[in-house]
Amino acid sequence: MMTKDRLRQLTGDERLGQMRESEYLGAEDIDDGVEPVLTIAGLWYGSVTLQRGKENKDVLSFTEERVPGVMQVRPLIVNSTNRKTLRKLFGDAKASTLVGKQIQLFVDHNVRDPQDGGMTDGIRIRPYKPRVQKQEPVPPCTDCGQEITPAMGKDARWLAGYKVKYNTAYYGREVSGGAYAWCMAFVWWVFREAGFSLYKTASCSAFVQRYRTAAPAQVVTSGYKPGDIVFFDFSGRRKKTEHVGIVVGVVGNTILTIEGNTGNGNDANGGAVMKRRRDVSLITCGVRPGYPDPA
Repeated sequence: MMTKDRLRQLTGDERLGQMRESEYLGAEDIDDGVEPVLTIAGLWYGSVTLQRGKENKDVLSFTEERVPGVMQVRPLIVNSTNRKTLRKLFGDAKASTLVGKQIQLFVDHNVRDPQDGGMTDGIRIRPYKPRVQKQEPVPPCTDCGQEITPAMGKDARWLAGYKVKYNTAYYGREVSGGAYAWCMAFVWWVFREAGFSLYKTASCSAFVQRYRTAAPAQVVTSGYKPGDIVFFDFSGRRKKTEHVGIVVGVVGNTILTIEGNTGNGNDANGGAVMKRRRDVSLITCGVRPGYPDPA
């Protein structure tokens, strides 16, 4: 949902020309050499917030949530160059013409930066129909050898490629598939990298239960501080422990966290490491590890 900025969906004969930057697709989201093919789901127009201030821009949204080589598929702000390419490809810029069409993106390393006039990376649309390579069959699960089936709203191909370094470190081998959620494995990895030993489990509920049993004094339900490990119930009922983050700041009733396997539009299985703002009402409980006193 694109509701943070003043955008309205264009339909019918309305034409091109009419979310802070992290909410939109950028060159840094696309791996080197990757040219993703995306399907246009919608055309929007309105005020977007850029580094140089607010401007009225066209924005394309896409059907795909995940494609290989793209960190996260986000809406694309359409600049004048890409607007011309869309008109060349499809004959006009009507929303009714663009929706459902596929475009192929690439990173151009020689885009003029409007801020300082220098050169920077930017996303361009190829001026020809997408060249889609034939896809190989989805490989079986690397752990059990069984066929990978769609789950959690993700198709089998996406799940087969669901591999992250935090799980590799945790399990001691490369694993794939949606069964390997990694928010708790990420927290374990962070503490390991800092030289601090945590109870090792990939389960949020098992981690909390361990501390409730073995170190109940370290379990907290209020007065959260930086360094606490906090567990969320996004229903607000504060009964489940469906996701975890590390507190890095507290501002009133807002907790600032670093979280793994989160993302825009998917709090608990988004596939990214992000700094998030959470309301304290979503926290079921926290664990305050027995940190050593600073020297």
